[in-house]
Amino acid sequence: MAEFHFNGDILPDEYAEIWRWFGWEDVVCPGDIRNLCETAAGEELTIYINSDGGSLIAGTEIYSILHAYRGRKTAHIQSRAASAATVAIMACERIVAEPVSLICVHNPYTYASGDADEMRHTAEELDNIKRSIVNAYEPRIKVPRAEIEELMNKNLWLDAAAAKGYGLIDEIVGEPVPAGMIVNAAGRVRYPTQKMIDEYRAAKQGAADAEKAAKAWLENYRH
Repeated sequence: MAEFHFNGDILPDEYAEIWRWFGWEDVVCPGDIRNLCETAAGEELTIYINSDGGSLIAGTEIYSILHAYRGRKTAHIQSRAASAATVAIMACERIVAEPVSLICVHNPYTYASGDADEMRHTAEELDNIKRSIVNAYEPRIKVPRAEIEELMNKNLWLDAAAAKGYGLIDEIVGEPVPAGMIVNAAGRVRYPTQKMIDEYRAAKQGAADAEKAAKAWLENYRH
């Protein structure tokens, strides 16, 4: 059985690479899950979840990678699963959670600027994105689609028992805690700054140029 610790923010591959280059390892990207599935080669997977979510696009890519994986998949929520992390793990056949864990689903959000037409366009896009997210939840959650949408509207953290009641998880590890403990969720995505991106890309290009120069020197030396 293969195991993976799904810790930290969900980011696109390049953004995750940038954060790791700066020494921050607590991120997850689609490439990590792609490598996991390739290495596991059909073995059963257990994915331990400790994530507040992050990029929805990266989260849905992880969902698709896991959905296509031919081995059995279990998600084990240890502390929390929120936002895009909950979308990603909907591709697992089994989801279990520690009794102290928290699970949060909420509406998609973004930043926009422009005139009234642009704002209406953005709102329509967010409505479309919400329907896409519900498509991931609907096969598992035990309530009608309209109730899933209403749950997302509330933007709440759910304790494990409440999450099981909705069908977000299948099992609580050990003794369940009483249902009802709910706190407000505060969403955020930690993207690298443009300065960080530029610095990372410059360093990467410099390393590539240095390697190219070294190879050219070696080739000339041999001749």
